[in-house]
Amino acid sequence: MIRITMDPRRFAPALLAVFAAGCSLFSAPTVTPTRYYVLASDRGLGVGGSALTEASLGVGPFTFPSYLARPQMASRRQPNQIVFSRYNRWAEPVKSGFQRVLAENIGRVVGTSQVVLFPWYQIPLEYQVKGEVLRFETNEDGEVVLECIWTIMRLAQRDYLVTRHADLRRGVNPDDPDEVTAALSQLVSDLGRQIGEALRAETAIRRR
Repeated sequence: MIRITMDPRRFAPALLAVFAAGCSLFSAPTVTPTRYYVLASDRGLGVGGSALTEASLGVGPFTFPSYLARPQMASRRQPNQIVFSRYNRWAEPVKSGFQRVLAENIGRVVGTSQVVLFPWYQIPLEYQVKGEVLRFETNEDGEVVLECIWTIMRLAQRDYLVTRHADLRRGVNPDDPDEVTAALSQLVSDLGRQIGEALRAETAIRRR
């Protein structure tokens, strides 16, 4: 009988490789955490002239496209294609965050703390700012876009003082959610400055 003796040291590297492969198969998968974001007001905004400390205004309602009602951040890849982020989400309804931050920004530009959000029911106010947001997203050109039609009303007289179309854009890295959120916040700041300055101009004209 022929007996074949095998040296186990020759097979040690192969056994280690098999063991390592088995461990990798049963290791926990890598999970990308969901990240939540909010819009932020611009604390750098200030009054460009004399403050309208006695002015009182209500902000809202602002209507939004239905596709922005979901928590996932939206990107427009083609004119008719919207893509939603899998992991980057709004921590609150984007409409609510937008109106709150816009109200803060307008108040800073006008120089008044008498700013309330819609609905305000029986609170007597001088002015109302409302509008329709058409786009609030990133686009295929690497920009964040805020397109909006807004109006300032004088409530007592039911008088429409100003109605304008805003198309605000800033370049951004669309793959960086922190940068995207900061840029969208800055667009709301730009809109707040635009509305606040228009209200100041109209108030100055009517006080002459």
